[in-house]
Amino acid sequence: MPVSLDTSRIAVAGFSAGGYVARLAGIHAVPKPAAVVSAFGMGGDMLADALVFPRVHFPNPIPRAAAARILDDPSPEPSVNSPLSPDPQFGINDSNGRWLAGLWLASNGLFLDLLSGVEGLSEQLRALSTFEERTRLVFLPTFFYHGGADILVLPHESKKTYETLKQAGVETEMVVLPGAYHGMRDPSQPAQAMEGTEEIEMRAFDFLAKFLERD
Repeated sequence: MPVSLDTSRIAVAGFSAGGYVARLAGIHAVPKPAAVVSAFGMGGDMLADALVFPRVHFPNPIPRAAAARILDDPSPEPSVNSPLSPDPQFGINDSNGRWLAGLWLASNGLFLDLLSGVEGLSEQLRALSTFEERTRLVFLPTFFYHGGADILVLPHESKKTYETLKQAGVETEMVVLPGAYHGMRDPSQPAQAMEGTEEIEMRAFDFLAKFLERD
């Protein structure tokens, strides 16, 4: 059945690492989306120490064995066959270990190896003594929201991009929810969203509506 779409009324959204993908869509997709929502997304400071050096993300350390099915499998199952679900120990998990594999890589300062496909890149970056400024990119209207206590993808990631867009005159908004962990999770109940998350997400929809609705 033929489907007709008005491409001037398409927006993209990304969550966590998906925020980076949404950013790329905003820059490179043809036709360009009308607006972007980045929810606790990364990409604002990809060469920061927090991504290059090992660090602790959650009270419960991620054992490599929990992620071995993904890390050691050259052709893991598609993620569509392994939906995310609440987990009392890690907040979120999936049946094939993809979520924990990502956390393990980030905890050990190896995430950029995975993202770039260049083994050893993180180790090379750790050897550099200075941080190189990113080239400012022309970007789309973007709404950012982030947990104030997120230590997996630091709020600085969203804040830096927000400030760059603001300075460039691009329409943008940012909301930080104090105390919320990565995924806007409540630290006292890791499987639950922090109170106030739903209201922020409604603000994100209102932001998108400004660019998708027509008189």
